Amino acid sequence: NYFYQVNASNISQYISNYSVGVDVDSTAAVSGDYVYVGSAGGLIYQLNATNVNQSFASFNTTGSVGQSSPVVVNNYVYISSLSGQLYQLNATNISVSFANYTIFTPNDNPEGVSSIAISGSNVYVISIVDIGVSGSATIYQLNATNISKVINSYSVSAGNPDSIGEVTLTSQYAYFSIGTTLFQANITNVSKIHNTADYGKISHFPAIRDGYVYVGTSTNNMYQLNASNISIVKNNVSVANALTAGKGIAVNDEFVFISADGDDGIYQFNATNVTRIITHRLISGGITMYSSPVIAGGAVFVAGPDQDNQLWKFGNYSLSDLTSPTITINFPGNV
Repeated sequence: NYFYQVNASNISQYISNYSVGVDVDSTAAVSGDYVYVGSAGGLIYQLNATNVNQSFASFNTTGSVGQSSPVVVNNYVYISSLSGQLYQLNATNISVSFANYTIFTPNDNPEGVSSIAISGSNVYVISIVDIGVSGSATIYQLNATNISKVINSYSVSAGNPDSIGEVTLTSQYAYFSIGTTLFQANITNVSKIHNTADYGKISHFPAIRDGYVYVGTSTNNMYQLNASNISIVKNNVSVANALTAGKGIAVNDEFVFISADGDDGIYQFNATNVTRIITHRLISGGITMYSSPVIAGGAVFVAGPDQDNQLWKFGNYSLSDLTSPTITINFPGNV
């Protein structure tokens, strides 16, 4: 129920927090002087980046934002909601809405929505409706200046898809998953599908680096795919548990980091050949990880699972390197 600000050089040093009052499941966005964070209560907050205890403005999306994270581009804040709406807000004052678009109409059946991806003049987002009944999922390509204008879309209903992943973009392609199928679409027209492949459910953002696409799947596999043609598998390796925890994969020139389900913690793979598992680290008794690893300043950061309430920092890109000073912090609520 809290949003925290800690010292990145020494995460045991607490700086400030903001009481949201409900769960915060989405990743915050930082832009200029502000931090933007969504909540399960439907509110998105605009906080002071220097002291997050200071709130400048808020906006009510009328429904939980779930795990949808705000995105800030060209003085707009974009965020989706489980009420079926996509919003375009003023980044200087998010209480001011420029436009919105209905990506689905809620009913008694389960629905879901992805986070937002932006490239140039386009906004991309996926919705899924009627899960388990007559499910269908759609990726939308909208005008970034006015999201009420639809440029293109692509829908899948075959097989009653029951899950969606997140959208990752390159200069040529949009990569996303619906059900157990990974899609590679034309970034200028998402209705044009370049390739598809079935590797198992993928719940996170595919990671792109040096001509490869990295995905972890529900079939307990880590895949390293050809970014030009995702049906070509460069390497893959099996692990003990599904690699579908969290929303993202962290990758640099040397390593790939991903959170695991069950009791497998976080994995570290060689980025050139993922069959080389560098190590894996159990976090506090092996409870399922829900956060994603982040690489910054020569270190890997990851929040512990439910009931752990800790933030971890691993130096030198090593999951075995808990460098001094003490780099865990106990919070009064789940991270």
